[in-house]
Amino acid sequence: MSDQNCEDDYPAPHRSALAGRERRLSEIDGVPFSRFHAPTCLVAGVGLFTGTYDIFAVGIAVTMIGYVYSDQLE
Repeated sequence: MSDQNCEDDYPAPHRSALAGRERRLSEIDGVPFSRFHAPTCLVAGVGLFTGTYDIFAVGIAVTMIGYVYSDQLE
């Protein structure tokens, strides 16, 4: 038997995926700020706000509908 370490001959899939992820993220971090970044951040922020508001409004509406129609369920 050889004393060579065979661990690096076949890298584990998670190691190569992690290395690829780190490489792609470092490329993204190196991109300078451009005119496309502001609208992207604005759209993402508006989407987060409307999604959160939707969940809040549905919670209140379901409670109110429950009060209105709870007598009919009995």
